[in-house]
Amino acid sequence: SAYPSIYPVFRTIPFLHIFRSLAEGKLDAVISFEDITPKKDIAYKEIEKLRVMALVSKANPLSRKRAISIEDLAKERLILIEPMHCPASLNHVQQKIAEGHSAHDIYIADCPEASTVLAESGFGIAIQLESRMNRKTDLSQIPIAGMAEQSFGIYYREPASDELDMFISLLTEKKESKWSQKR
Repeated sequence: SAYPSIYPVFRTIPFLHIFRSLAEGKLDAVISFEDITPKKDIAYKEIEKLRVMALVSKANPLSRKRAISIEDLAKERLILIEPMHCPASLNHVQQKIAEGHSAHDIYIADCPEASTVLAESGFGIAIQLESRMNRKTDLSQIPIAGMAEQSFGIYYREPASDELDMFISLLTEKKESKWSQKR
């Protein structure tokens, strides 16, 4: 309400293209995982750290675990996200988890939403970053032990406008939320 002239447009663009659009000034900001070394005049500010999670059907015995190890996943079918549609940091994690799996035991989904649907359908265990979605699901979201948390934040062009500064400060405020209390 403080900035009535702002007209937000949300787009999903492959990672390789989104940062080029930011550098060219076609975008004001990109909300994403820390994935690139910012170029001149582009800054990154962390919003939060997210854990690497396994989305497991509640029918699977692993769904009762508090944390899942890579060894637990060794005999499971995996659902990974297409490398062009996820950050390099998650690609690295997916590769590490998939080591030793046959191609027959790995499904590739175009996006996190598709991998969730595949996991719900019983095709395997989806590997994703922690999600805040409130969608009802028959999946357990369980952290994968030994995986580093991934930084999630905002890239923006410097100098930022007053409106963008306000947006960044709203995103990065440290508020005690219901979600963080559940963690």
